[in-house]
Amino acid sequence: MELQPQITRSNMMWALKMKESKFLITFVKCHPEDVVTELLEFYKNAKCVKQLAEASKNKGNPF
Repeated sequence: MELQPQITRSNMMWALKMKESKFLITFVKCHPEDVVTELLEFYKNAKCVKQLAEASKNKGNPF
């Protein structure tokens, strides 16, 4: 299986600058419903990790 990345550097930078709602419409909700559900669950979990990192930034390591 020769997998190739489907996103270029310019697309990555464009996606990072987007607001959350536009990102979800452009990259997530364009897929079939079963894929959308799985992607939204992954996105929600990834977003939670980011918030944990930001919350512990000034307090030190929570572990």
